[in-house]
Amino acid sequence: MNPYIVKRVERRRRPSFMRSAWILLNWKARLFLLGVATLLYLMISCLLTVTSLDAGNLASKNGFVEPIVQKTATGTKIGLSSFTGVMMHSESKKRRKSAKISWCKQLGMRPEPGPVVALASFPGSGNTWLRYLLQQATGILTGSIYRDFALLKNGFPAENIANGSVLVVKTHEYKNKAKEGYDKAILLVRDPFSSVVAEFNRRSGGHIGHASISKFRQDNGKMWKNFVDSKGKEWEEMNLDWSTNFSKPLLIVFYSDLVSRTREELSKILEFLEVPFTPQDIFCTLQNKEGIYRRSKSVSKTNNLFDSVLTTYLTNKQTKVFNVLKHIQEMSAKSGRKSKHG
Repeated sequence: MNPYIVKRVERRRRPSFMRSAWILLNWKARLFLLGVATLLYLMISCLLTVTSLDAGNLASKNGFVEPIVQKTATGTKIGLSSFTGVMMHSESKKRRKSAKISWCKQLGMRPEPGPVVALASFPGSGNTWLRYLLQQATGILTGSIYRDFALLKNGFPAENIANGSVLVVKTHEYKNKAKEGYDKAILLVRDPFSSVVAEFNRRSGGHIGHASISKFRQDNGKMWKNFVDSKGKEWEEMNLDWSTNFSKPLLIVFYSDLVSRTREELSKILEFLEVPFTPQDIFCTLQNKEGIYRRSKSVSKTNNLFDSVLTTYLTNKQTKVFNVLKHIQEMSAKSGRKSKHG
């Protein structure tokens, strides 16, 4: 036989390195690798699904949100050129003429770096809405220690920026070193019942969507009860940690006050941030205060989610935390009055 042909036949029969390695693995190792690959696939799929839900919900609620060039309240347009590499701008002319976010001021970073201010809250406490209000009132972008692609595409191009070039930095972290590196902090607190439901909704329906009632009833309600149990504990720990262990200037803001007395609370926050503002800034913000970042009320499908055991559990935690927070507020107010008269 021709030696050249023999060599070609031998080369064909020689197994590849990957194939040889796979053959050498026993069945347990193969099963383990397949399991890891399947788990990674499911995790990535879930992440992409929630991000798509967020982007879709935000876009549908506001017609279409143009990420790079957005309208201001006066009708002029601004460009966020620093982020064109991240954002996408390939929509049709028809969509560009649809409703967009109306910003009161041109958005941008601080002219000069300022203090690094944490906007700390338990998930589901209105952090994104407060960021929206602050951007409306000041024109200064807000940042985050996270990189939420749905927010990145819809009004928060400074996501993942956590330094003094942004007005505040969103964080849900606590304990250990979570509070290090901040010069000031705003602690936004919402009652645990609303916070837990909002976080459950976010995990199933994105930032402004809702979990289906079947999600709450899954596994005969056991999954929901476990979620309330674990998140109720985290809600307590997070709010107590920031309120009692952060040694630098701290402003406590209750979400219910921000909703019912938006003008007063927003003015107080801006004074704490030492950012100049005018009555016109507040007026324009109030005119556009809903934006696209507040979850619409669900039509009574989430009524009676908390049985007597869960209600007692969360009520006890709320009473404990709110008593501590209100005491801190009172002490801070007395200290402020003394310094003024001092």
